[in-house]
Amino acid sequence: MSIDMDKERKRIAIMISQGEVSKHFGRTEELMLVDVEDGEIKRREILPLTSDGCTSLSDTLKSLEVESIVVGGIGGGAKQKLERVGIVVYSSTCDSIEDALGEMLCGKLTPGVEPCAHDEEGCDHPRGKCNH
Repeated sequence: MSIDMDKERKRIAIMISQGEVSKHFGRTEELMLVDVEDGEIKRREILPLTSDGCTSLSDTLKSLEVESIVVGGIGGGAKQKLERVGIVVYSSTCDSIEDALGEMLCGKLTPGVEPCAHDEEGCDHPRGKCNH
């Protein structure tokens, strides 16, 4: 299952920390809102976040009418909270925001995959430049 880019309008949020795709949802510093209409990017906007953690982020995303997010790492509880309010979570191993967005638009990301934080011992998922 991939994102339905043929839908008339879709709002995606790429979670950002230190200029890259955020590796930890609860520590996201900014987000890039991307509006896609009829399969084409119509608008991009980067918004700073003043978050008090995962619950605050979920509420903020819902108020912005975000339907899907792309993040590098997220805990199960935060993921479930987002899903309960109708936001689909996609995990990307890309550091580059543009590469992660490209993966999303090309349908290379799958929702429902439990992402890890990529900085924990034993994680073997490569991070960095992605090919889409």
